[in-house]
Amino acid sequence: MSAVPVSNRARLRRAREELYRGIILDAAESIFAEHGFGAAKMQDVATVAKVSTSTVYGLFEGKEALFDAVHARRGLELLAAIRDQPSALSEPLDRLLGGVAAYAGYLMEHPDYLRMLSHVNAWADLRLLESQGQVDTSQRGMTLVSRAFARGIAEGVFVAEDPELMTRLMHAAHQVRLLDWLAQGMRVPPAEVVRRLQRELVCMFCPPDRIVALLTARALLDP
Repeated sequence: MSAVPVSNRARLRRAREELYRGIILDAAESIFAEHGFGAAKMQDVATVAKVSTSTVYGLFEGKEALFDAVHARRGLELLAAIRDQPSALSEPLDRLLGGVAAYAGYLMEHPDYLRMLSHVNAWADLRLLESQGQVDTSQRGMTLVSRAFARGIAEGVFVAEDPELMTRLMHAAHQVRLLDWLAQGMRVPPAEVVRRLQRELVCMFCPPDRIVALLTARALLDP
């Protein structure tokens, strides 16, 4: 029997490592969600993942690296979901409303990751974030939102205010709404949560004399 070529063995090893990496990241997400970073233990992650502790340490240098990897993975997926919007959404308001739907929808589809975020006191304050991966994602996301606000202000669809402040205010409102959804047992349908967040965005940042018309045009006005 001929030996397996080195290149094939390397591919098999990488595939196995990627498989274990995904399993471990899923397990770590659930442990960090339940206990927070400080109280989480690598042994608990290994137990949930059904692998040895040495396997966990073989792929991640330590708890901080594992924590950062969870945030980095979800952050990339989250930004991709936000960017994957129909190109027809050209107006700043509609781009933001679409981004809210993608952002909130993703987090509600991954409640363990949302629980991880619940351990941070203020999402809009980058100084309080515990992971560089989370900081990077937040900075990139907030830059996208601030640009949309700036463009909307120039076009008159948003009130004249500091776009970065508006972004932080929106982020804070999302934190309150989404964590309340968790606290209430996730009973409210995600589509309704998204609708409330979109309606709140219009009410918070659009000119008062245009709010009703903007809500009505987007079927966001309550009956």
